[in-house]
Amino acid sequence: MIERLSWLRRLKKSDPEPPLRLPLPIPSRGARARRIRAHALERADTVARRQGIDRREFLASPCGMEATLQAQHLASGVRASQS
Repeated sequence: MIERLSWLRRLKKSDPEPPLRLPLPIPSRGARARRIRAHALERADTVARRQGIDRREFLASPCGMEATLQAQHLASGVRASQS
């Protein structure tokens, strides 16, 4: 279970929406960066919904870091070695 983050719980519904950011900066701004962002956000949405938490909470957790790293790895085109 992913721990709920206190700073996100303190936000009110009337507060402006905080920006949706990935936990790691993406170095480029081209098509590759768009693919990384799209894949990471898709994965965050899927897993956060399954865990019953907000997508921002998921991205702010260590699991969000893993989803972003996985998206960068997939976008690099490197295949994992089969052991």
